[in-house]
Amino acid sequence: MSELKEVWNFKSHEGYQKAYQHHSRFLKNTHEFSIYLPPKAVKGERCPVVYWLAGAATEDREFALKTGFQKFAAENEMIFVAPEPRPVPMGDMEKRVSSKYLAQFGFYLDATEPAYEQFKMYSYVMNELMPLVEFKFPVLQDKRGIAGHSMGGCGALNYALRHHDLFQSISVFSAICSPGQSPLLMECMKFYFGDGADEALQLWDPCVLAANYTGPHRHILFDHGGKDELDSFLSIPAFLRTAMFKNLSVTYRLKSGYAHGMDIVAACIEDHIVHHRKELNWNP
Repeated sequence: MSELKEVWNFKSHEGYQKAYQHHSRFLKNTHEFSIYLPPKAVKGERCPVVYWLAGAATEDREFALKTGFQKFAAENEMIFVAPEPRPVPMGDMEKRVSSKYLAQFGFYLDATEPAYEQFKMYSYVMNELMPLVEFKFPVLQDKRGIAGHSMGGCGALNYALRHHDLFQSISVFSAICSPGQSPLLMECMKFYFGDGADEALQLWDPCVLAANYTGPHRHILFDHGGKDELDSFLSIPAFLRTAMFKNLSVTYRLKSGYAHGMDIVAACIEDHIVHHRKELNWNP
């Protein structure tokens, strides 16, 4: 298990917001994640954890520094962990891919094409970050949630639907719900999986996973901005239709006036934290 190097921290609402770097064996580089420890966790008491997956054009630090979530995480005594979303630093990616736009994407999946051998965010989160965090910090391992925004919302849905035994609560903002239904996003998938992109979507497309879902009931909170400029890429109606026929319920809220960025997260994060507390049956 890799050693953690603390790179910054500050006190917030009697808890601590911190960031750490460590060497990742899956990503083959130094990777960063941020973590908020609420007051109980600072004292060494075990608390639920929610893993936050950021969008393509953001960083783990933006969630920590721009949303004000710490107040509500402290009130509900919940740990939040946010990995840096890009599997490879931007400078390195720009040298090896043809499009700076495509270079931003990692989609929290495991690519199979040799040129993208470091794009193993799924293995990193599931098999490296989670065991590391839950060994080093006072986490209640039977009360675990996942949430995300945009590309991170896609990842959160994929992980939760594939691993319903590990994640008992789910919420997303402006999530990409079906890469397979977007020509541009399918181009990304072909970069990662080559000729096997269509088959790969059986594992990495929330609509496909929802259609095949056989796990216990899960209630998803889904917020989406009414002025989302990327709406045509998200395939939200398809996901909502699919979830209706499975053991899934979705509280979908169209928030008037909000675009695709982090403002909607800052405006609604309190509701999402309360949602996770209720779904995790946590009474601090």
